[in-house]
Amino acid sequence: MPQKSLISNSIRGDFCRAFERALELTGEKLRWFDLKRRGKLVERMRKYNPDAAPSIQDYHTLRPLPQIEIDVLQNKEEFKQDPGYN
Repeated sequence: MPQKSLISNSIRGDFCRAFERALELTGEKLRWFDLKRRGKLVERMRKYNPDAAPSIQDYHTLRPLPQIEIDVLQNKEEFKQDPGYN
């Protein structure tokens, strides 16, 4: 019986830490980066953001490179726009 309690406490602790991190990073406008790094961005957007859910795609884990940045490069052929933004 103690093992079940230990597992429950561990899961509860993980949830609480994840929730606290979400609140903290949302306030600091860093949540996108955290979700992207952990591979949860698309999953969370589809589950918790009904406005974005219909249009979010896997390529949204990358940001488009500003065209002005690409235009000023001397070696444009070495740099390509991120997939999905062509």
